[in-house]
Amino acid sequence: MTHFRLSRGTAFRAPRPITFTWVRPRDKLTYTTAVRSLRRSPPDGAGLIGGQAYYVTLWTKINNTWYSVPSSFSSASQPLPSDTNTFRSTVQQLTGNVRLMTQGATNSPIPGTLLAQVVAEDGVHSQFAHSTPNTYQAFHGQRTSTRIRSTVFDGTTSESHVITEYYDPFLNKWIVADPTFGVVYWNPGIASGLSIDEISSAVATKNWGYIQQFITYITNNGALYSHNYYMDPILLYLNPLPTSVLAVQLPLANSPQPFFTVHATADIGISGTWLFSFVNQTDRVTLSGGSQYGPIGGTIYSQSITLNTGWSIASGPSGMQILTMNRYMYL
Repeated sequence: MTHFRLSRGTAFRAPRPITFTWVRPRDKLTYTTAVRSLRRSPPDGAGLIGGQAYYVTLWTKINNTWYSVPSSFSSASQPLPSDTNTFRSTVQQLTGNVRLMTQGATNSPIPGTLLAQVVAEDGVHSQFAHSTPNTYQAFHGQRTSTRIRSTVFDGTTSESHVITEYYDPFLNKWIVADPTFGVVYWNPGIASGLSIDEISSAVATKNWGYIQQFITYITNNGALYSHNYYMDPILLYLNPLPTSVLAVQLPLANSPQPFFTVHATADIGISGTWLFSFVNQTDRVTLSGGSQYGPIGGTIYSQSITLNTGWSIASGPSGMQILTMNRYMYL
């Protein structure tokens, strides 16, 4: 539950969506999102913690002019869960339940599940687009503080991911629960887990052994989802976006270049997942069959493309590189 306290003497009407700027007084982190009314709290993915004061600026646009009202609210204090082990096993069970809302190892939702309902309502058929929000809802149903984080590998929307972090009140720490790949980054032996930012730092330094000790699979399918993915999923953690931020800011904090293999023209025609890097934003490569690809999202990279044996390049610009993404952990 969240209590809003508007400043005294302020008159405020909000018939349209409001932009909230969230500032935690302790660490000055800022989160920006949009909601339709003051009654909806907290904003999706904000990750508020119980028993803390938050300070907000409420904005509304009236007749093409933005008006702001400073305000604050306090999140209700939450008692610690009665049992540490039960709390953590519940987190893992909920995460696994969302992953198992699909038919076998596919991404097709099982009819009648919450995942199927959300997919039907949104008209998007990929399980990946909904597994994290479903986990978010499941955690909130258990009164577990949760936030949604977005990450990118090379700055494109093609190689991006949406992940859930839950707050462990016993450790005062955010920990990753990734329903898409059926994994929680938790080491029961030392009773600790990894946040997205910690995983990102380890990926950037290629400290795979450090990450490995925290991988806990939470379905009987183990690493199947990760191994079947077209790229090594751990690379998706390379560049996390700030909380509640969806737009990628370039240049990236961590360059993806060390994680690519640059191929010679002799490798053209080998089946696999490929992408291209370019010198100019207007550059394009044309493949056999006429399909064209160029840099996307202001990056120098194309989207990744799965190509069959015998593919070829009809034409390409000067300076273009032919790339594949390396696999390190999920081979």
